[in-house]
Amino acid sequence: MPESCTILGSKKDYTAVLDLAMSQSSASVGVVEGEGHWKKITVQSDDGWLILNSLEAHTPGDEMSKLLLGMSNYFNKVNTQAETSKKKAIELIGSCVLAIGITAEPAFSVGQTDLILKVASAIDGVLFNGYALLDSDGVEIFSAYA
Repeated sequence: MPESCTILGSKKDYTAVLDLAMSQSSASVGVVEGEGHWKKITVQSDDGWLILNSLEAHTPGDEMSKLLLGMSNYFNKVNTQAETSKKKAIELIGSCVLAIGITAEPAFSVGQTDLILKVASAIDGVLFNGYALLDSDGVEIFSAYA
């Protein structure tokens, strides 16, 4: 079954992300160009497929704005004793200038997870896995189940 996550970067470095994808040994990498940068990167290896899709804000109320607002509201509604971590998570979401949606087929492998963490680090990003925000080392910052 496919797995997915989203990297929220506070830095736009499309070149660094592409370089990391291209550095994957024995992998076939496909790139779809967009508005002056890549829009989609597909990495096919023995582990399966890894697809990265980029998204950035252009106008208020656009797809990126809705994504970030949804994530912020999701965490804001969590009842928790860890208010400091919750506040930090919401602030990190708010600092996002580049989102990279990632899907792995059939599931994240060790090599793919390593690439994902390197990409997060390259764009000063954090990962959202559907219920928690993780730093670029994979350490949980805040979870909806905390």
